Amino acid sequence: MYFNKVVLTTDLTDDSLRAFDTAAYLAKIDGAKVTILYVAETWQPPIYMMHEIPNPESITAYNKAIVEDAETRLKELCGEYFHEQSVVLKVIQTEGSVADEICEYAEANDSNVIMMSSHGRSKLGRFVLGSVASQVLSHAPCPVMVIPPKQDLAS
Repeated sequence: MYFNKVVLTTDLTDDSLRAFDTAAYLAKIDGAKVTILYVAETWQPPIYMMHEIPNPESITAYNKAIVEDAETRLKELCGEYFHEQSVVLKVIQTEGSVADEICEYAEANDSNVIMMSSHGRSKLGRFVLGSVASQVLSHAPCPVMVIPPKQDLAS
């Protein structure tokens, strides 16, 4: 299978960067077009607290700062991993599901693979926190490549 339109997802944690090497390899060897996608959840206080907030504009400023910080970090990562390859950087802010946004983006852009890292949580951690990777695997419009955490060979 030939992957030439890659959506590389990240939440900007160290764990999520494991997939960058593989995506960079595809970009270099196969000339794949890579889009690095960061989906930020919009922060909104509960409606019953809105009257307690003295400056509601600060919420908008906070959400804008999240996007700006993500764009800056994505540019840095692009320079670290994709030296001479052309990469598209995309930040989406959502009030909905991160996994749904990833799948919708991949479908709207005719991507033929979604690449992401798993965080390696325990079963309880996945149950309590959910797993974006699991949700994307269940709903993706194309194949999903999940890079697992590195295993400690000493244990």
